[in-house]
Amino acid sequence: MEKQTIRKRLDTLILLLIMTFVGISMLITGTVLDTITQSFSLSLSQAGLIIFAMSLGFATSSTLGGILSDIVGKKVTILTGLAFLSMFLILVGISNSFSFALIFIALMGTSWGFVQPPVNALLIDMYPQRSNHILNLSYLFFGAGAMLAPLIADYIVSNYTSWQFVYHGVAILSLLGFFLLLSIAVENPVVITKQPKQSDELRHITKIRGLLSTRTFVLLGLVVVLYMGSEVAVTSWLVVSLQRIHSFPLTWAARVLSLFQLMMIAGRLLCARISPRLKADHLALALTLGSTLFIVAAVVLRVSSLAALAWALSGIFFSGIMPALLTYGNLKFPQRAGTVIGLLTSFAGVGGIACPTLVGIAADWAGLRFAMGIPAISLFLALTILMYLVHAD
Repeated sequence: MEKQTIRKRLDTLILLLIMTFVGISMLITGTVLDTITQSFSLSLSQAGLIIFAMSLGFATSSTLGGILSDIVGKKVTILTGLAFLSMFLILVGISNSFSFALIFIALMGTSWGFVQPPVNALLIDMYPQRSNHILNLSYLFFGAGAMLAPLIADYIVSNYTSWQFVYHGVAILSLLGFFLLLSIAVENPVVITKQPKQSDELRHITKIRGLLSTRTFVLLGLVVVLYMGSEVAVTSWLVVSLQRIHSFPLTWAARVLSLFQLMMIAGRLLCARISPRLKADHLALALTLGSTLFIVAAVVLRVSSLAALAWALSGIFFSGIMPALLTYGNLKFPQRAGTVIGLLTSFAGVGGIACPTLVGIAADWAGLRFAMGIPAISLFLALTILMYLVHAD
């Protein structure tokens, strides 16, 4: 029994480390985006295509990753995703044209969908009675990777003068995760599960149609689109904006992004304590208001240090919005909880594609300072819809 416990803890640690590596791989591009832009002589609209391609790849593969894990098993799916992630990271790093780099970045994003969702699903299988706790722990490790990513990217660029080496370095971490997981997959062979019955699939489609015909759910989905779009836009464009608007060197801009991610972690811990005492919709409303105010302050402030501080502190408020929205959705539609989470996650992917792309287009059209206000506009619209939902309740 003791040996099994030790083995289970080791397996858990490996899966959590993989989440850390995924967090690193997801945040490095935003850190070196300005360096890539200069390397290929891109406009900011073209730079926005990088975030668009990456987000589109992840959004389209997340569902496919879940389906594949049900058919061939979660560990096989994760191993496949890590192998492809390593390969595409290397290919991005050796690309000598923007077109090839864009394709490989999109495929890199696709690889995440075969790693992150199955890892979380596997952790839930291992701890069915403590699913909330293990998921919080999983995202804590993911957040740690997101926090480390800007520091790692800055260190490599500063010491090796090439953004390509950043992707090579992260490819090594991805391969490490592959071989660590392979070591436990060999000892614990994966059982191929049966495909879902056609009647189950029809029932699932019926649930989706029912939710999409409900005004409350559609409005909630729109809030998720607006919120997630603003968060992805901030994490993708923050370093570039600090470099170009406030003349921050990469090292300091990367540290601000890292501090933003640290505030996200602190915010998750804080929200975990206060969420049992507050209604989910009220908590989401308060956090969205806080995020909006801090982003407006960050855009308006002309003192560079104060603007950077406002950007970083907004992470505290961003951190708890999505969990609060998911909780609200489950409370409103308790009989369709799984479908609610799946659909809202898909809505989040749409937001992650749209808003960062708009920032890039607006930056070329009206300047980067104006463009960085788009996340605030997006959050204000989300706030307005949330106020309507709270009032309707």
